[in-house]
Amino acid sequence: MRINNYIELALTPTRKIALALIEAGLEAIDTQSVIKNNIVLKEKTLIVKSEAISLAGIDRIFVVGVGKCALEAAAALEDVLGDSLTDGIVLDVHKGSLRKIKTFSGSHPMPTEENVRATKEIINLLKETKENDLVLFVISGGASTLLCGPQGITYIDEANILKSLFKSGATIKEINTVRKHLSLARGGYLAKYVFPSRVISFIFSDVVGDDLEMIASGPTIKDTTTVEDAKAVLKKFGLNVTEGLIETSKEDKFFEKVKNI
Repeated sequence: MRINNYIELALTPTRKIALALIEAGLEAIDTQSVIKNNIVLKEKTLIVKSEAISLAGIDRIFVVGVGKCALEAAAALEDVLGDSLTDGIVLDVHKGSLRKIKTFSGSHPMPTEENVRATKEIINLLKETKENDLVLFVISGGASTLLCGPQGITYIDEANILKSLFKSGATIKEINTVRKHLSLARGGYLAKYVFPSRVISFIFSDVVGDDLEMIASGPTIKDTTTVEDAKAVLKKFGLNVTEGLIETSKEDKFFEKVKNI
């Protein structure tokens, strides 16, 4: 049972039904269960849901996770992959340690120097991958802030922009449109760095409508927004930002070997 005080709460039939519904919901979104129920390694085949992915010709397997459930997901993937796992990095808001995968703890909802440092570690690892490698990404809520790779501004500048957007009532789509153009790790950039390796992204949605571009600001998704779109959002909320806006990753070749689930 995930509800620790179930016995104290379940005093009536109606409460028992309500608690059972809550328990079922928690089970459905349990990170480790989701991973282990949908990903199986059988000899040289990785089975993801109903799809069998041959690992013949794959030299190394990496796991890179970012977000509030990345640590749990990475722990489950270590169990699934066993000795087949080569290396990896996880950046989460929670602290913890894993057997093979390096772990970093960052801040949320505002970026800090720790986020920048860990993001650089992730980028450096991805740039070392080769064509015959497989990278398994775990992307979840919180990754927009954790993946902080500013150019021309600092994480403090980004935090100030975010504070103004939050205070002004900007939507998550508007906020993440701006975020994608404030980081060299969002808006498709992780897919760019890992090219030409094969990539599977496991994306845990916290965005209504499950728009993959907007979940965690789409680090492995080809971006359709532009700097002008970001400028329009900033102008709408009275922010005069002239530095730090960058083009996101849009070249088709970077996404040809990426499968997002």
